[in-house]
Amino acid sequence: GFGRFEGRKMGCSKAVEEVCGGTPSKKAVRGPRSLKWVFTATGMTDSYNSMIQVAVRSAFRRTSLVPVCIFYGNPNAVMARWLERQGVRMVYHTPKWREQVVQGVAAAQQLGHQENGSVLFQDVEMEVATFLRVDLGTLGFVDEYILYADVDVLFMSEVTIDDFGATRPRYFTMG
Repeated sequence: GFGRFEGRKMGCSKAVEEVCGGTPSKKAVRGPRSLKWVFTATGMTDSYNSMIQVAVRSAFRRTSLVPVCIFYGNPNAVMARWLERQGVRMVYHTPKWREQVVQGVAAAQQLGHQENGSVLFQDVEMEVATFLRVDLGTLGFVDEYILYADVDVLFMSEVTIDDFGATRPRYFTMG
């Protein structure tokens, strides 16, 4: 397999280590015209750090994508510093709607949803990071197309806009 979950932490199998182990190769030409892969992360929860590292390393090793992280949290957080060292372009962003999410998570917890519902109800910062993607349109991207993907991804080969078919979406597409 490509990985296994131990609790909420991802461990890499040998196959994954061959793709994402060590320092990412930056041989691929990446420039302003390359397709950007945008993902979100927070410096306030460590549970996704291994998945972020696998995704970023595989993107650098196997694609010419330009990784861009929308990061919510302290720019000096361990994960922010690691992403910067890897060459990930960083957008530090605190959403205006954060307090509404805090209130929503508190209400969900009062109703016991953290026990039977989404694991995101257990950690308000994970919930905020999950919804950072809704601000993509407000962050100044000028590209005609960007690829948004969560961090639980392993890039095995090149990804280009042509992979999404001849008919381009007007606003967005999911698959």
